[in-house]
Amino acid sequence: MLLWTIAWFYFVYNSPKQHRRISREEKEQLINARIVKTPWIYIFISAPAWAFVMGNVMFCFTTYLALYQLPSYISQVLHLNVKQNGWLSSLPCLGKYAAAVISSYLADRALKAKKFSKTTVIKTIWGDNYTVSVVVFASAFAFMNFGTPGVLANCVGIAPAYSGTILGISQVLAGAGGYVFTKIVGLINKEEQSFQQ
Repeated sequence: MLLWTIAWFYFVYNSPKQHRRISREEKEQLINARIVKTPWIYIFISAPAWAFVMGNVMFCFTTYLALYQLPSYISQVLHLNVKQNGWLSSLPCLGKYAAAVISSYLADRALKAKKFSKTTVIKTIWGDNYTVSVVVFASAFAFMNFGTPGVLANCVGIAPAYSGTILGISQVLAGAGGYVFTKIVGLINKEEQSFQQ
C-alpha cells in the first residue's frame, strides 16, 4: 500500500498544467479540450454499454466467487495450514495480474501491427492433490484474465470519450457483486460446517 501511495504522488497531478512529464503538445491539447456534458440518458439506454456492463459484472462474478471460496477449499478440502493457505491463495492473483499484463501487451502489439482488426483481437484474447489444485486455480485465473483486453477494452470501443464513466458504472455493479458473493460463500461454508457436524 505504501508503494502504491508513493507511486500515486509521483505520477498523478491535479491538472495538465502541473504535470511535468507530458509533452507541450499533449499539455496544450488537454488544456484546450472542450468540455462536453456526459450524455447520461444515452449511456443508460445504450444496448452496447449495457452489454459491456453485464460482461464485466459476469467476469467479476466468477473472479470473486473463486477468490472467496479458494481459501476455504484449501483449508477444508486440501487440509493445509494458515501459512500455506495464504501463500497458495495468493498465486491465482499473481497469475491474474501476469495474464492481464501479458495479454494486454499482446493485444496492443497485434493492433499496432495492423494484421488483425480490433474486433478480431478482442474476440480472440479472451483434485485433492494441493499442487495440482493450486496450479489449476492459478492457471484458471491467468487464462480468465486474457479477457482483459477484450472485456475491459470494449468500453473504449463503444464510447471513447465516456469509457471511464461506463467502466465506473460497471465496476460499481461488479463491486456490489463482490459484497453479495462474500455472503454466498459465507452461507456455503456455514452449511458445509453444519453438515459435517
